[in-house]
Amino acid sequence: MEKTIKVGLPQGLHASNAAALVERASHFKADVHLKKGNSIINVKSILGLMSIVLKLGDEVQLTAEGPDEKEAIAAIEDFLAHT
Repeated sequence: MEKTIKVGLPQGLHASNAAALVERASHFKADVHLKKGNSIINVKSILGLMSIVLKLGDEVQLTAEGPDEKEAIAAIEDFLAHT
């Protein structure tokens, strides 16, 4: 499953909300990845998230594969678009 979303985090992605995002993503069995430009990272990896710069208004593509992929995409989208 794939979905393109726009980042709505007012301060972008920083250490504390990256840790919260990893925690949220880790509740799902699905493999979840985020693509920005040429970079693709595992959303369950704090190092991966810290290596990518996400700012307010950036468009990213989420992909998930696994038994709860729809729920995983919805939860990650909710976090990145509305937190």
